[in-house]
Amino acid sequence: MAFSRLVLIIEYDGTDYYGFQLQACQPTIQEKIEEALYKLTGRKTRITAASRTDTGVHARGQVVSFRTESVLPDETFTRGLNYYLPKAIAVKAAYRVADSFNARRDAVSREYRYYILNSPTRSPLRQRFSYQIPGQLDIEVMNQACRALLGKLDLASFASALGSIPRS
Repeated sequence: MAFSRLVLIIEYDGTDYYGFQLQACQPTIQEKIEEALYKLTGRKTRITAASRTDTGVHARGQVVSFRTESVLPDETFTRGLNYYLPKAIAVKAAYRVADSFNARRDAVSREYRYYILNSPTRSPLRQRFSYQIPGQLDIEVMNQACRALLGKLDLASFASALGSIPRS
C-alpha cells in the first residue's frame, strides 16, 4: 500500500497540557493527536508540527503533517479525529499534500499574540488567554519597547539546526 502525506490544521486550548511536543508522563497535544490517529487508523503515527508550544500555550491554525497508508477521505480524518480528541483540541481541516511537504521547514510564517488584561480584578472569561497586570501601564514605554520588534526578524538562532530536523 502506498503512503501519502496529510496536513491537519488544528487549534487547541493548551491550559491543561505540557506543551505540544511529547513528554514522558505529562499530557501533551502531540500525544493526544497521535492517540486519536491510532484509534482512527489502527496505525501508530508520528506527527510533525510547524512549531511547538510551551506548557499552557494555545494555538489557532497550527499546521501538523504526517504520512499515512490510510485511504480515508480528508473529511473523515477531520470528523474522526475530532470524535477521538478531547474537547480542548480540534482538527479544523485535513488536506493531502505532496510527500515532500514538511510542516516545520515549509512554514512561511508564524504569528504569536500575547494579551494583557489591564484590570485590578481577574476575569474568569479571559484568565486562560491573557496575563493580568492590575497596575497602571506606561503606554509610552511599552510603545518604545515594541518598536524594537517591528519588521522582519531573523529568529534562526532560536531554532534547531535545520539539518538536524528529522523528516516524518
